[in-house]
Amino acid sequence: MPKYRASWMGIALALFLALVEAQAGGRYQNPPENLDKVIASASKAQELLKQGQTDAALASAQEALQLAKESNEMKSTAPMQRATGQLRMIVGKIKRGETAQAAEQLQQILGYLDGVLKSYQ
Repeated sequence: MPKYRASWMGIALALFLALVEAQAGGRYQNPPENLDKVIASASKAQELLKQGQTDAALASAQEALQLAKESNEMKSTAPMQRATGQLRMIVGKIKRGETAQAAEQLQQILGYLDGVLKSYQ
């Protein structure tokens, strides 16, 4: 009986490890939805801030935020969660007139998102 029990335990352990590996998975195989669009809108907001066009920059930042939210609703990913949080703060800073801080924060999140995009290439 011990051999019989040991073989079933081995099979059960192998099955368990296979399921755990499938669950853990790491990152998704494809980049998050709208990643390129979020980067484009955030980049546009950054350029508009440099030009002093605060209202247009706010609209672009809000568009980037909306795209990040939509992506996160389709499939929750760490990059889009981070982008959503950062873009909310950026929109708030632009509304309060803190354009220098918003531009700096845009630079940081764009660097992060560019790195995410490159990791999928």
